[in-house]
Amino acid sequence: MCRYFNPPFFQSFQPMNCCGPQSFPTATETVQLHYPPVYILVHMLRTKANTLEGLESGILPITPLTKTFSVATSGSQKFTVTHQQLPITPAYAFTDYCSQAQTINHCIVDLATPSSGQLTPFNTYVALSRSHDRDSIWLLCEFNEKLFTHHPCEHLRQEDEWLSSCFPLEHQG
Repeated sequence: MCRYFNPPFFQSFQPMNCCGPQSFPTATETVQLHYPPVYILVHMLRTKANTLEGLESGILPITPLTKTFSVATSGSQKFTVTHQQLPITPAYAFTDYCSQAQTINHCIVDLATPSSGQLTPFNTYVALSRSHDRDSIWLLCEFNEKLFTHHPCEHLRQEDEWLSSCFPLEHQG
């Protein structure tokens, strides 16, 4: 006996209008699907993927994955199950500015240099200090270690030196 599991995601699909008005219905329309789509198109703002022929830069197709496995019941019945879904993980993201004064149970932090500017130790401190402890925070990718080994601003470094010379710390022995 073979059964096909159709996840609720495929029951009602609201397309996003990412490739032009002629390509998709508006986002307020609902399209009822009888079968999973052959692919969906996702617009990636930052990607190193090559542009595919016939698609705009940053547009990538995602195809459903299919897994088949067997399940045995206590009555010695055996079922073959085929599961198909799009390999997409929903996530929620916000900037370090929006995360200030929040404590987040589990978080993933992206310390890659943003395409719109640079990352500073100040941004990084805010992002890395949002979690309860170091066991509930993960770094998404590798980062430039100069972020933590070089002073972020020459003017601030000079001011720190001047303040240190004006108010030397007393060492207790």
